Amino acid sequence: THLTGFKNALTKTFNDYARKNKLLKDNEESLSPASGFSLSAVQILTGIWILGMGFSLLRLILDYHQVKKLLMARGRRISRQSPQGRLLRQLCRKMQIRKIPPLMVSRSAPTPMAIGFFNPSIVLAPELLDHENLDLILMHELIHLKQKDLWKKVLLSAAQTIHWFNPLVWLMNNQAENDIEMACDQRLLKDQPKEVRAVYGR
Repeated sequence: THLTGFKNALTKTFNDYARKNKLLKDNEESLSPASGFSLSAVQILTGIWILGMGFSLLRLILDYHQVKKLLMARGRRISRQSPQGRLLRQLCRKMQIRKIPPLMVSRSAPTPMAIGFFNPSIVLAPELLDHENLDLILMHELIHLKQKDLWKKVLLSAAQTIHWFNPLVWLMNNQAENDIEMACDQRLLKDQPKEVRAVYGR
């Protein structure tokens, strides 16, 4: 059966690992179902869960680094003395953010975003540098940084990696990310006049 073949494959993997790490000598008898070694259904499911978790974690890491590499390779840093750089400094002072994040522009940026955990940057598409609502766009990303939303998304991704088999966790993750964006927008527009709210909502 397929289950027997899978158990035999796991047994072979275990024997190879044991010999490689000197847990089992070459002249010693290999562990096998015939010699009394067998894998229970719990052990098999645990192995599948670990493999799935490892694959999910690897995919997240590779996707993140690929996106960051693409953004930085096709991007350039905006000078702090430029109008956009001065606006960013003013907003940081207004929002009591001590560490001013670098402002990057990249044609690979589909939307404004904050990227990086320990030294985050704000990345914009080139056409947004002269946008009439650039202050609101920058404030949105600064709110994400101030509220540590990037780290919240890391925790959500960790939960999704551990529970990769559960579709409800995937739905929870998507809903939580939407809630984070909505909370950011609400905080941004809280003290803004109606005219600004109408423009931002377009």
